[in-house]
Amino acid sequence: MHTRKEIHAKINNYLANNLPDKLQKPLIKEIKIFSKNDFEQRLNIRTAVDEQHLGNWWRHPIYLLATPKDKQVLVQFELSPQRWPKDVNAYAKENQATLEEYADKVKELTKEYFEVDKEAQASTKLKDKYMASIKTTVKFADDVLDQDNLKKITEYLVRLAAINLELSRKLTIGAAEESVGDEEPEEEQDQTTNLTPEQIDYLENNFSYWDFSNGKIDNKWVANKDFMLAAVQQDGSALEYASEELKADREVVLALVQKYGRALKYASEELKADREVVMAAVQQHGGALEYASEELKADKEVVLVAVASDLFVIELASKAFRADREVVLKAVKKNGQALRYVTEELRSDREVLLEAVKTAGWVLEYASKELRADREIVLAAVKNHGRAIEYASEELYNDREVMMEAVKNDGVALEFASKHIRDDKEFLIEAIKYNSKVLNCVPKKLKGVIKKELNL
Repeated sequence: MHTRKEIHAKINNYLANNLPDKLQKPLIKEIKIFSKNDFEQRLNIRTAVDEQHLGNWWRHPIYLLATPKDKQVLVQFELSPQRWPKDVNAYAKENQATLEEYADKVKELTKEYFEVDKEAQASTKLKDKYMASIKTTVKFADDVLDQDNLKKITEYLVRLAAINLELSRKLTIGAAEESVGDEEPEEEQDQTTNLTPEQIDYLENNFSYWDFSNGKIDNKWVANKDFMLAAVQQDGSALEYASEELKADREVVLALVQKYGRALKYASEELKADREVVMAAVQQHGGALEYASEELKADKEVVLVAVASDLFVIELASKAFRADREVVLKAVKKNGQALRYVTEELRSDREVLLEAVKTAGWVLEYASKELRADREIVLAAVKNHGRAIEYASEELYNDREVMMEAVKNDGVALEFASKHIRDDKEFLIEAIKYNSKVLNCVPKKLKGVIKKELNL
């Protein structure tokens, strides 16, 4: 049975390595383990509607808490859509209907992916005097860390975050702060001139992509080209529910994918094979390559444009590009994680590896034995990810400069240092000045002396 700490660490690492750098909707910008102690440990997943709001941890977090229990694991997901006012009870009561509506959405979404624990189906709950939340608990009878389960958790969290952000916009506190961008440009406002006042009010104040899937939008509205044109301008995914005629309208789709590249998914097959349309889509979001025709997935110019915006494109493109040095170099310069998808030959290419570790130091794991002993490469890797030192050759564990860079980045890296360095008081004192967490890994025989010398 895995411990809570182990489960959180594995999920944290999996998410860090398998989420795109920036998801368009929602943004998942940072995932890290919060831990006062092992019992209270949880994963914090920071989300926001735009770059402006990524700095505040309390804005739209999702918490994940794993509990090993009776040969199974219960994983609780908790949405905290926003900061609440001091009179949280009165405000929660005022918004109870909205909270219950979104609790139902969470419940339905959860059922798509997991077995929901019967004792903890999605429900609303006051969290403390400042917060309210929606919680749901799922049950894993098999190994929660199985690759299929990790993939499901990742996909589920992305969709859960979308619900969380949507709920945040529904609530009144901070609604003005959450508006994204400036007022609609005049040309987009003109699109509403043929709509009814009711349709305009809905689009401006209550629009939700989920209303399509829940059947809350009148079929007559969906059949109205002007309404759907306005809807897809707000959320490109709405194209899924548009008429076949609209999905095949080249002018509409070309304009749309320039704003929402992944809307290519719902375009007609003919437009998925249209080079100009696909090029516009992958330029906005490289992941749109997934929906392009097989012919365009094998188009090097299209792939190079896609790779520039999304590191995972190399996995979506024709397999031949995994051995294409130009494409691979461009991919790893964007994000070294792309190294996971390339050929063994290119993983042994010194220039490719050096560029990769600059942005994802941990990919040193994929390096050849020879390159793991390359001092320049290892230095670049540990400057990005301190614990990458684990994958370096042992001779570098005794290199003061390499180890100092590693522990500056991550104090735990000291565990991989040679005994000579771990017993070097001067080295340890210097390292602690850069990173106080190094003290946690200092040998007991030196910890007291060093704390006294540093007045800790």
